[in-house]
Amino acid sequence: YWVVLRRRAKRLQKFEEQFPEAMDALARCIRAGNTVGAGMELLARECPAPLSAEFRRVADERTLGMSMDQALSNLANRIPIAEV
Repeated sequence: YWVVLRRRAKRLQKFEEQFPEAMDALARCIRAGNTVGAGMELLARECPAPLSAEFRRVADERTLGMSMDQALSNLANRIPIAEV
């Protein structure tokens, strides 16, 4: 149990470190004229793990027909970090 908690904490810490840079990249993508969905897919392809895995999941949920609000809400539920 402790091993799982420790791994989860490390993963969340890594996500939190990568998150500001990812939001900056998403903002640049939108300023360049792309959609938010295209920006999410770009983050899923170009960012390192664990950030890429979470944004890949958001992009996949969108592709399967889920609204952007619901997909981002699911991300916030999976990643309990205030910035998300």
